[in-house]
Amino acid sequence: LDESVGGKVSYGRYFVHTFNALVSPELYFDEYPAYFSLINGKRMKGEYQLCLTNPDVLRIAIESVRSWIKANPDATIMSVSQNDVYFQCQCDNCRAVEEEEGAAIGPVLRFVNAVADAIAPEYPHILIDTLAYQWTEKPPKFVRPRPNVRIRLAPIYACFGHPLDGCEANKEALANLESWGAITNQLYVWHYSTNFAHYLQPFPNLDEVIGDIPLFKKNGTVGLFYE
Repeated sequence: LDESVGGKVSYGRYFVHTFNALVSPELYFDEYPAYFSLINGKRMKGEYQLCLTNPDVLRIAIESVRSWIKANPDATIMSVSQNDVYFQCQCDNCRAVEEEEGAAIGPVLRFVNAVADAIAPEYPHILIDTLAYQWTEKPPKFVRPRPNVRIRLAPIYACFGHPLDGCEANKEALANLESWGAITNQLYVWHYSTNFAHYLQPFPNLDEVIGDIPLFKKNGTVGLFYE
């Protein structure tokens, strides 16, 4: 998409779900298992999450993001975002942050903010993108996204057949949208226009699209992606 049709937004190397790309379990787990999620007393290798309160994990992630920027000079957004699974770290430090923030995204957002702070002086034009999705959809009590952090809210548990303000099943998703819109002016929404149970079945969601796009705008959304 060139300038004749309005240009484009470029993500650097990875679009989403980047934790394993930031700190590879294949490279690090055998020697440094403490970099990865502690689940039921055991560090986990594979498609899990990172231990986001480990300072070495932060250091390596910052190095990875810097390498992505250098390899993708035209990109303006780098994704530092959870893997597409649950299994967030249950170590004492990560749990303490979750409890303090009243939300599972607490350790994630503090980590992402730290990456953004490290990147900003050298690359002030780069946004660091992270998800509010699945176990991280609820906003935190205290920590706020840095100006160069973009929250990408993905209300995966919403009813996709009705607008967020038009369905009893969407009360929590609507509350999350309103809360994120109140604490950041860098809000993207990753929304859904499909039936995951049957992709080929007709999906009557035009009322949802018509209702939700103005609602997203009202709540400060600056970017919208429909899956």
